[in-house]
Amino acid sequence: MARIAIVGAGNVGLYVGAFLHLAGCQVCWVGRTWLRKELEDAGALTVSDFYNHTFSIQADEVQFLTDISELVQSEEEVVIDFLFLTVKAHATEEAVQSFKHLDGKVVVVTLQNGIQNAEVIRKHMPNTMVITGMFPTNIVHLPGGHFHQASIGPIHLEDGEEASTLAQVFIEAGMPTQLTTDIKGILYGKLLLNLMNATNALSGVPLRTQLSDRSHRLVLARCIDEALACYRVANIKPLSFFTFPMWVVPYILRLPDWIFFQIASAVLGIDERAMSSMYDDLLLKRPTEIAYLNGEILKLAEEHGVSTPMNSAIDKMIRKIEAERPERPPSFSGDELLAMAEQT
Repeated sequence: MARIAIVGAGNVGLYVGAFLHLAGCQVCWVGRTWLRKELEDAGALTVSDFYNHTFSIQADEVQFLTDISELVQSEEEVVIDFLFLTVKAHATEEAVQSFKHLDGKVVVVTLQNGIQNAEVIRKHMPNTMVITGMFPTNIVHLPGGHFHQASIGPIHLEDGEEASTLAQVFIEAGMPTQLTTDIKGILYGKLLLNLMNATNALSGVPLRTQLSDRSHRLVLARCIDEALACYRVANIKPLSFFTFPMWVVPYILRLPDWIFFQIASAVLGIDERAMSSMYDDLLLKRPTEIAYLNGEILKLAEEHGVSTPMNSAIDKMIRKIEAERPERPPSFSGDELLAMAEQT
């Protein structure tokens, strides 16, 4: 089976790696010391899918490194087929610096938020095959080394020979996967949905609760509308993950609750425990990915002269909380967030 290294063993990296390990792949994770200690204290790495099928890997079977230099001692000792990069987008550059000596010796797979990660990797590893992927689901970190899939959807991989091999590995491990010839369209479509990350972090409530509140839905609808306006002038065509195009999403979000719930129940699979990882970042005083989500929309807006007051307000508030590092991040109602946009 495939030999896989996962650099950035967080929620996504541990979840994906666990399923690959259970399917017989040789998996090695590289992550932070506190997370390795949590797995050791718990005695196992536990994962559960959206339907609560739960699996555990004993801690002594989890090959978890805290220093990437331990992964490969020399270029002659490379025994990795795929290197998955699952760090936050702001850490991509630093992470690539740590393994760029493997240029031409591994296939690198990026399963990250953001648009430009593959370009960053190729800049430093010009002889390496890079597969751009999109991991669609929310993974919640529960106590005791437990990582739970809180939403559903298939992994998307940029089409190619190596990607076809990897897709089969994912499918055999129980993770639905699709190949695409338009990975940019997929990433820009995912970016629209990822605009929920910051609004959820500012709401301070689970995603299902947030989406049950029409005022919070109006905030997200405005963020997506502004992003779509930028896309139109930049000639960016996002692909949809639904049975309808992405421009319909803001209209659905604005519907009265009773209609929204009927439609949303058919298209949204979200666990009651799901929250954006950006909330965890603010809670733990870690850098967020705001520059690569709403910030990406603001870059397009500046370049093409598009007004984006809602995204600007969200971006500004997340950065303010990052800078001030309060004991607990503040929570805002949808109406309060809408008012912020009027002041921008």
